[in-house]
Parts: sequence; C-alpha cells; structure tokens
Amino acid sequence: MTSPPPEPSAKRQKTSNEAPLPFHPTLLQAENLEKLQKSHSSSTPYRHAVINQLFDQDFLRKARQEITEQLSFTEKETDICTLFPSSPKN
Repeated sequence: MTSPPPEPSAKRQKTSNEAPLPFHPTLLQAENLEKLQKSHSSSTPYRHAVINQLFDQDFLRKARQEITEQLSFTEKETDICTLFPSSPKN
C-alpha cells in the first residue's frame, strides 16, 4: 500500500505587498450592513438586496481599461455553435 504524496512545503502566503480588496470603503460599515439587512428581510416576492456601491471606482476603471486595451475577442464558428473566445492582444 502506498502513502499519498506529501503536500507542497511552500504554499503561497498572503503578504502585505498584495493589493487591498477592491470593495467600496463603506461596504462593510455597520450602518450600511444594517441597511442591507433590513432591505433583504423586507424584500418581496423573494429575498434580495441591491448593493449600489460594491466595488471601488478606481478598481472598476482599471478593470475596464485592462479589458478594452489588453483583450481581443474573435468570432469562431463550429458546426454546432458560434464562440467568442478572448485572448490577450499582441
């Protein structure tokens, strides 16, 4: 009987050099959480809540810039369907 392979000794660790999470600064404030909880519990016909400011605006601008400048989409057809795969721009 063989034993399972050993786990890697060096796992990726979070460091202080990593970018902070891109959420809006007011998202997790107590006042906002309470408002979202009330909105969720009183929603009908199904439970839901709308989060108007989920991400930091600077993060969204950078994401849009990266998508429009660094990705390209080309149409590819097969005999079954049409695909729009993305690839880095060259």
